[in-house]
This record gives sequence, C-alpha cells and structure tokens, in this order.
Amino acid sequence: MENREKDHYELPCRAFHKSNSNFYGSYINEVPIRITKKDLPSNPAGYEIFDKTIEPKLKKKSVPDKVNIITFYGNSSLSLEELLSFKDVNLLSDFGQRYNDHFVSLPFTLRFRDKKFPTSKILEDIKQSFGDFVSQLKLSNLLGYVPAYGSFRELRNFVSLYLDNNVSIKSPEGKLNFVPLLIDLKNSSPDSSMRQLAELRQIKMEYLNEGYYLFYYGFSPRTPGVSEKKKINETLAKEFLLSYVGFDIIGSSYAMESTGGPQPNTPKMSAGIFDPLDFNYHLKAIKPGEHETIKPRNLKTQSDFFYGVTKQMKKDRDSPLNELKIRKNAFDYVESYK
Repeated sequence: MENREKDHYELPCRAFHKSNSNFYGSYINEVPIRITKKDLPSNPAGYEIFDKTIEPKLKKKSVPDKVNIITFYGNSSLSLEELLSFKDVNLLSDFGQRYNDHFVSLPFTLRFRDKKFPTSKILEDIKQSFGDFVSQLKLSNLLGYVPAYGSFRELRNFVSLYLDNNVSIKSPEGKLNFVPLLIDLKNSSPDSSMRQLAELRQIKMEYLNEGYYLFYYGFSPRTPGVSEKKKINETLAKEFLLSYVGFDIIGSSYAMESTGGPQPNTPKMSAGIFDPLDFNYHLKAIKPGEHETIKPRNLKTQSDFFYGVTKQMKKDRDSPLNELKIRKNAFDYVESYK
C-alpha cells in the first residue's frame, strides 16, 4: 500500500491512533471520531462547537503525508439514520477529496453492539441508508461495515451488500476487484468471535477464487493483557495473529461511549512487551514515563516483522507459514480457526 506521498506499507500491517512522533509511519494511523446527540443540529449550541472544531480535530488526529483511516461512529443514543443524515458526516466527500490517499469507513453506531440488537437489523439499517449515503460521496476508498460480533450466518449478506453496491476501489485504469471492509471486533478479544472470524476467512478464500480480493481492516480488537497482580507473565498476541486469519490491517484503537477519565496517580512500572520470537506479550519492568511508548513500540515491532516476512515471501511463498509452525502455541491457535 502506498499513497501519492510515497508513504509505503507492506501488508499485513498494524494500525493505531496518533501518538509519539517517533513512530509516525511505523504503522497506519487511525482517526476515530465519536459523534453524540449533542453534536447534531437539533442541539444548536453543541452543533456549533462540533461544526467549528471538526476540521481542526481531523487535522490534529491525522498524520500529514501518511495513510490515515478515518472512522466516524455515533454513540448508542444515535440511530444509523440520524448519523448518516448528519450534514457534517456527509462532508466525508470533502474529506475524501482533501485526504484522498486515506481510507474512510462507513459510519456506524455503537447501538449495533448491543446484544439485544439483532444482526439482521444491523444489515437492514445499512441497506436502507447505504445507497443514498454512498450516492452523495465521491469516495472510491470507502470501507464497508461488517460486525464480527454478530451472527456468523449473516456475514455473507454484508459482503454481498457491498459488492452489489459497487464498493470497490477505483483507479485510473478502471475498477479493481478490491473490496475494502471494516470488521468491527467490538473492543473484544478475537476469542469472542472465533466462529465469525473463521467464516470471514472462508468467505475471503471463496471470493479470491472468483477474482475478488476482500480487504479486511480489523477494527478495535482488544490487546491481551499481562498482569503482575494476577500473575499473568505472558500471553499470546491473539490480535496480532489475525494476520494469519486473513486480515490485512489490524487496528488498535477503541470506539467507546465516552473517552478520557481519571488517570492513575501511580505510574505503571511494568507492561507487556511483544517478542517476535514466540508471538507473546511478556511482563517486563519499565522505567517511569516509558509506558506511553510501549504500545507504539510493540506495534512497530509487529509491523517490522510483517515487513520482513512479506519481503521473504518473494523468494519463498511458504515463509509466513514456516514462521508460524516454529511457534507451536501460535500455530495451534491459528489452526483452531479452521
């Protein structure tokens, strides 16, 4: 993947929101933008603030000259119809022209993640709004929304919806059979959606045989934790291993009802450090002030590993599988998706 500024990434790759500038370009930058009812025109005071700040907010969260993935999402008080009728969200067309080397996700609402909200209703809501919404956009890089947490039986219907509505990358040479999809993991471990992820893997292979490449962006998977208190000294990097289950970009940012909150008074003295030798996070002591750089550093290590294996594939196509096989726990975990 490369944009016009020659920001180049070998896939698979990790993604994370803007953090320490030392890591710009080490992974793809995520730009999640939360929208609430108070931001809508029905609340003039809140809307005025949102309208004035959305451009600076996008600029602040984006990394200049790099590939960014922009994702608008509404909190659970918003329906998809309300969200997609919001004029500032329709400015995605303008964002696409200004940030035309970036991906933009189909906006979604956190209401979809409610266990009482049926997957069939998510699909129906998107069907009812999708055509009109897309017709207003000039984007050729829109990521279709797919809920990994929903019923595995409905997943093919989501893919069919986007294919039927011509969500495929366009280029000067014409239409490419490259279909970008955001796979929402709901801030959860991949373990929570193993059946659905296995189905998505199978769907990807089937469409590949038909000449279509389904491009999977894993949105908001939870990073497994280590804990001195719970005596968890190491844990398998299961979200990293989504790369072996058909995912092209694996995100790290969360979409939540609220952001911020109180910060702990005591600095963290340990953290999980990714080791490419076993694909595990290991509990390690860290220095004061070092904690903020741990996650970006882990993601850089993972993206560097991906880059090395991808280059090696040009000489040996079996190199990714061979790398997996020498790490038995990781191999067994990936095999459990079959």
